[in-house]
Amino acid sequence: MKLITDEAGTSPLTNLHEKALPQSIEVYAAVAYVQSDEPFLKSCRESNKPFKLWARYDYSPATRPEILKKFLSHNSPNYQCFLVPDIFHAKVIWWKNYGVYVGSANLSDRAWLQNIEAGIFVDEEEAAESGLLEQIEDFFDSLEDRSRPLTQEIADHVEKLFLSDFAKHQYQQQKHFSETRQIPELTSQITVRSKRRNNRKQEAFLDEWGETIEQLRGIAKRVSQPEYKPSWVPDHASAGIQADQLLHAYYHTFLKARWNQAAIYESHEENKKDPEKALLHAMDWWSRLPEAPNDEQVKFDEWASYHIEHLSKEKILSLSNEQFFQICRRVNATIEHAQQVSWKQIGLSEQPPSMKHIERIRLLSDFIYKQTNNHGDSALGVLYYVLHEGEDREIPHRLFQATKDPKWKIPHMGLSMLGEIVGWAKPDFSPPRNRRTSKAMHALGYSVKIN
Repeated sequence: MKLITDEAGTSPLTNLHEKALPQSIEVYAAVAYVQSDEPFLKSCRESNKPFKLWARYDYSPATRPEILKKFLSHNSPNYQCFLVPDIFHAKVIWWKNYGVYVGSANLSDRAWLQNIEAGIFVDEEEAAESGLLEQIEDFFDSLEDRSRPLTQEIADHVEKLFLSDFAKHQYQQQKHFSETRQIPELTSQITVRSKRRNNRKQEAFLDEWGETIEQLRGIAKRVSQPEYKPSWVPDHASAGIQADQLLHAYYHTFLKARWNQAAIYESHEENKKDPEKALLHAMDWWSRLPEAPNDEQVKFDEWASYHIEHLSKEKILSLSNEQFFQICRRVNATIEHAQQVSWKQIGLSEQPPSMKHIERIRLLSDFIYKQTNNHGDSALGVLYYVLHEGEDREIPHRLFQATKDPKWKIPHMGLSMLGEIVGWAKPDFSPPRNRRTSKAMHALGYSVKIN
């Protein structure tokens, strides 16, 4: 154990970090105020080792918007940021395989280069022997429950706040922040537990969905770059659809072909220490394909344009039964569900004779088209609500209602189907996501829930 404090003519935190980083296998940092990229964040990013930051989210703003932008622009599963609202004030850095710092220093030039700061450093061996390491692990696990993964919407909100003159109008700014905040308020540990009991499912869904969509956006930005774009992918193809089709091809080529659910989890165990490496390998394989390995070409050439046109705000409520069927037969989640659903579940009085799969999709789509929820909304009405009733950034909230709230739910129109439809309709906001997408990302090493 060692006291880390100011020393004449030196930067003790910088010195500690420079010694620790080469020997660590991963870095976790829980630091409330993040005002500077150097030296800590920049060197972590350039080291190419997995790194996670938990920072504070409040009206001040505690974390500078350019820092948040760098996390998003890096688009790497190895470089992640999570935000803890309001009551977060920790300063803990864990260089895994080296040791832990607990002290007073935020991530700022003043803290690392000028201020009188004080903290304790414990090497990993001593921390393990004393039981401290287990407590540190529990602390970071608890942050997982209290934090929200960074998204573009949160970064945009912080940037608008930062650009405003909050020093002169602090009261108005705090009020504005409360009215527009992207992460629910935490006021105390007791309140946290109470609120979590009431809203646990929704908050867990929004956290997981937001993190996964932001990861998909990162894949989209990277796979749509010229060096990773196969020659047969149309120039006009949305980056979001390109990400979806990369994952589609990866799943059907490397996972489904083995026809073993265990293959997904085996691949995850192999790749979870370095998902960046696995993603680069997948994108390199994708870029070299001389032609679409499955049905990806059809999806680029025909599926994408059909969805964009017919799921538009102007057309969606007037879709005919036949047009809705054409939507359903272009949604992978519905195609797969039609293979599994029983004839009783879709309202048939007797078992139909053996039929082609396309006929099963039609029976399912006909059934969904005729349903209404407890509000009296049709399936088209629910689709309109999810896609177009309000701002895009609120789509995850509406998606939760439409799939988890009994008052909103339409039979057989579940999360996988609606999540994919959102992606086809608004691929640049939210690339398509269904169980196949989640399985492919999980296999690549991402910590993605397979819904």
